Amino acid sequence: MNSTTPTTPRLFLNDQDRFTRQIEVVPLPSWLDWASGRDSSLFIALPMIQRGSVWSGGKVVELWDSLLRGMPVGCLTVSVFEDEEVSLVRKLGSKEAKKSVMPAGSLALLDGQQRTLSLLLGWLKMPESDRRLWVDFGSDGQAGHDFCLRMTTQFHPFGFQPNNQSNKLERWQKRAAREDFDLHHPETEALPDHRLPLDKTRPYGATGRLVLMPDLLELWRNSTDTTAWIEEVLKRCAGSEQNRRRIASFA
Repeated sequence: MNSTTPTTPRLFLNDQDRFTRQIEVVPLPSWLDWASGRDSSLFIALPMIQRGSVWSGGKVVELWDSLLRGMPVGCLTVSVFEDEEVSLVRKLGSKEAKKSVMPAGSLALLDGQQRTLSLLLGWLKMPESDRRLWVDFGSDGQAGHDFCLRMTTQFHPFGFQPNNQSNKLERWQKRAAREDFDLHHPETEALPDHRLPLDKTRPYGATGRLVLMPDLLELWRNSTDTTAWIEEVLKRCAGSEQNRRRIASFA
């Protein structure tokens, strides 16, 4: 909501004693805004020692499940660029390293890349990403959740087993999903599964009450109150009163 948008904390920004501090508490929205570039006041880069994104869909969903339940997601380890310098770094989500001018106070993310990238999948749309995070308000989730979190990826464009996002679909499920997809998108019929556009594929077996997580959070940022947000989401997924309960639980 507009009323809860966090202000940028003083961490690392024009703070004379920033290099002597060992631990800082940062609002998660601020961290994700910096990491995504949505807020350019603090640059966060990956050192070359860091791997790319390697977490399975199951781990991504488990992290978001923990976050939505209000559980801690662990601390991150960063290194501060004390002086401006030119360094070979990768931006979060990028596969290529480039020489960049790192302003004094910029951060190198030493530990926490997988968690940050997984959270960014839901925080804001990343068209270049090879993964999508969905919320299915038409299905019950795991461990008492009123909604189901689903993943699709470049090599699994129709997602994973509904009750376990770490388990691949069976061959017959992939075949059924592809046949249904080709009926609606004949222009891509000749393409192999891993070349299908992720913005058009959907998790196999999901209901019509499916919404991308970044779309939900963007609506939240632009809504005036919770009730207005619930009504807008309900409209987008053409939901029933049962879906209203699930959407309210998410809110």
